[in-house]
Amino acid sequence: MKTQTQTQKELIAVFDLYDYYDSEIKYFIENKDQFLELIGKENKDVNDVEDYDVEDYFYKNHWHADWHKEDFEEGIKSEFRNHLGKDVFIDGRNVGWQNLSGQISFTLNDPMDIFYEIAPKTELTFYLWKINNNEYEVKMSHHDSPTGEFYNITIKD
Repeated sequence: MKTQTQTQKELIAVFDLYDYYDSEIKYFIENKDQFLELIGKENKDVNDVEDYDVEDYFYKNHWHADWHKEDFEEGIKSEFRNHLGKDVFIDGRNVGWQNLSGQISFTLNDPMDIFYEIAPKTELTFYLWKINNNEYEVKMSHHDSPTGEFYNITIKD
């Protein structure tokens, strides 16, 4: 008996500062020699580096958040630059604190419109997956929707 497999999704872009900091801190706690290289102190003994030194470094150097944001934006820009000028249809569910549903459509003039057309101006997490050449999924969480809003994006050729 054959079973049908779920469509494979490709993760295109992630903006999740908590996860980013958590994974970076864990990585550099396990690789303190690379942490010393990152901070330009290769001559320091790795045994002198405490876990809290790594944590403290990341929490005090907020420019790492800028790097994460740049990576996120580059993921979106490289994926959607070939769709400029095309019509975009977005179907959302569980939107906001009232768990509303709705649709929006627009012409893609800038790749970042994919984000800015649906994202509120607040702290959030944003995961974007590619389903196929013209279909995408988004899960976004923020203070009004901590369990997540879900969006299906369709690009019309």
